[in-house]
Amino acid sequence: MSEVLRLKAGEGSPEPSIRGWLIAVSLVLFAAVAVSLVILSGNSEMALMGAAGAAGAIVAAPFFLKRPFLGLLALVFFAQLNALALVVFSALSIDSPIKFLAVLTLGAALYQYRLRFINRSLTNEPYIARFVIVLTGALMISVLFARSTHMATDEVRRFLAVVLIVFLVSGLTTDKKRLELIVLAIVVSTLVSALFVLYDWGAGGATFSSQLSDQRSSWQDTVRSSGGSLEGATMAATMLLCGTSLAICLAARASRWRLYTVPTALIGTFAIALTLTRSATVTLVLLLTWLAWRMRRQKGIVFMVVGVIVTGTIMLPLLPDAFWDKISTLTETQRDSTLLRRLSYHIIGLDLLLKYPLTGIGAGNFPIFYGDFEYRFIPGRYDLRPLHNQYLQYPVESGLLAGMAYVGMLFSSFLSFRYTSIHARSEELRVLSEGLMFSFVSIIVQMFYLSSKFNKYLWVYIGLAIAVRALLNDEERGSAPNGSRD
Repeated sequence: MSEVLRLKAGEGSPEPSIRGWLIAVSLVLFAAVAVSLVILSGNSEMALMGAAGAAGAIVAAPFFLKRPFLGLLALVFFAQLNALALVVFSALSIDSPIKFLAVLTLGAALYQYRLRFINRSLTNEPYIARFVIVLTGALMISVLFARSTHMATDEVRRFLAVVLIVFLVSGLTTDKKRLELIVLAIVVSTLVSALFVLYDWGAGGATFSSQLSDQRSSWQDTVRSSGGSLEGATMAATMLLCGTSLAICLAARASRWRLYTVPTALIGTFAIALTLTRSATVTLVLLLTWLAWRMRRQKGIVFMVVGVIVTGTIMLPLLPDAFWDKISTLTETQRDSTLLRRLSYHIIGLDLLLKYPLTGIGAGNFPIFYGDFEYRFIPGRYDLRPLHNQYLQYPVESGLLAGMAYVGMLFSSFLSFRYTSIHARSEELRVLSEGLMFSFVSIIVQMFYLSSKFNKYLWVYIGLAIAVRALLNDEERGSAPNGSRD
């Protein structure tokens, strides 16, 4: 018991140690994978055992209500493993485990703290919170001017659900120990998803069905695996890129977490290539170059560079021919129509922005305008799809105010990570902030290629940007909390 719990000095209540948390997280991970394999196997007896595990989860619910941070940790872990989460929670007949965890965590946080935990978001990094609020308001106003009110309302409803993550993460990450656990949850979940990608590559099929059609999830008869995610291959690759880049930076900067970060960095890099996603692959190469430049004066950098070169030399021959074929289509629109289609998105998007600069066309309404008769001569239009560029999508659908708020939110979050990585007193906070900054840049770049506003990692990182600044403020005041009641 002493391995898992240690007593806080001067108090009678136990406070979990980092080692204890790691043991608990490892047990939860093992149980999740075991239940998933059980249910996928179709074995009725084993499925009953999975149901028994689900019953245990119900019994444990009061414990989660007492400690809302555990719900947040589960939410972050399953953010890119929503397909795995769906299997794990299937015995409970829960169709959307992420929403269930978000509501459970919110309810527990309100039960424990009322609205006090939200105050941490508004006072420690007010600019980020203000940009989030302005962006949300702009989307809600755009509903009034939407051609399809139903589509706009549904878009805003989903947006409010992911924005909730910002305030949960920033409000409940109240000390460095919790920040470490959130980071480890991202790294370990990335490793799990990457292993699913490798398994799918070897098996020649996807373990979990993507939300996209088989046609969009394959390339020349090669399956584009989404790992443990239900999202399309591009979105899944973006989340893999986020966790892998975080693991790479932490592995290079600190030895403490290398047991988790080195395997994630190696397997995650290979898995990104196997998703056949050009944008994520190119972004990863650019990030590695940037990190090498930032670390050029660090002791041991030569050995790290040699290690990267050797690892790359081993990995490159293992990549399938479909990967090289996909990369070669960057300049050949005849072989890959997606490049031409992306050009059509931007042409139509810019035209709509000039027509509706203030109010936008309505949240989520771009597919309707994309199919308008007046754009019939623009090449690359096939089916109705959203605009694949977040920096253009927000102003087009919700007006220039929304676009400026979105960019301001991202820029302020980057500055928060950067400032904390420079000025934090503790080595742990500096290293974690730098790793999060490095990883957050991958999200910023990928937003040029993604169409969905609901990438949960984006909003987790916005919350973490507020959290690290709050922890820095605690250090400067000399009153860093050791944890809350949960």
